[in-house]
Amino acid sequence: PIGLIECAYPRDEVKSAGLFFQEKIKDGVEPEECALLVPKNSHVRSAMRVLEEMGLQVSAPGSLYLFESPQFALFLRILKVINNPFAASEIAELILDPACGVKPLDAHRFIHKTYARDISVEKLVEEEFEIGTKLVQAIEWSQGKSAYEIAQYVGEQFFLGSSPEHNDFVRSVEVVRTLLHLALTLETKSGGKREGFELKNFINYLERLQEYGEDIPLAVF
Repeated sequence: PIGLIECAYPRDEVKSAGLFFQEKIKDGVEPEECALLVPKNSHVRSAMRVLEEMGLQVSAPGSLYLFESPQFALFLRILKVINNPFAASEIAELILDPACGVKPLDAHRFIHKTYARDISVEKLVEEEFEIGTKLVQAIEWSQGKSAYEIAQYVGEQFFLGSSPEHNDFVRSVEVVRTLLHLALTLETKSGGKREGFELKNFINYLERLQEYGEDIPLAVF
């Protein structure tokens, strides 16, 4: 049977489809048997976000890109703070991200009472934010390490050590795998010399790619 549903916004159309899929899956239909068609390729990513928010497992090989992932934004911000523990703007953005574990009210209170120039990793530790302690450990561990080794450490300690929602965990794994592959490739091109491919070089490379709009497909499962 064909059912028609009138929706005011495209997002509502996707949510209606998601509810339909949930009912079918509850009735025993395999998730792999459910498909959503959208008018344009540019609509795929927004539709996937809506379905993921509803707890549905989604897959669209070839349409997922690194820089569009919120996990990448968090990963890059952590790398920047490790590279510069006094990067006030990056630290402020970091603790405002719910994924870092700081309650929004506590994050806003900290930023409001602290002079911008005084915001640092040390201040996060003084506030007893867990993310501050993890960053200090990462900064100490990263001394003398290559960008690849640091990226691997960040992936393990900040993204893969917890048990978030399934879809978030899978996406985190994909982001970490993509970044590790990229870091290893670049390190190999530099002759495998650690001093030739430091963390700041990796950060600069990623920022240049973003600036030029050269996104990278995620290493999806």
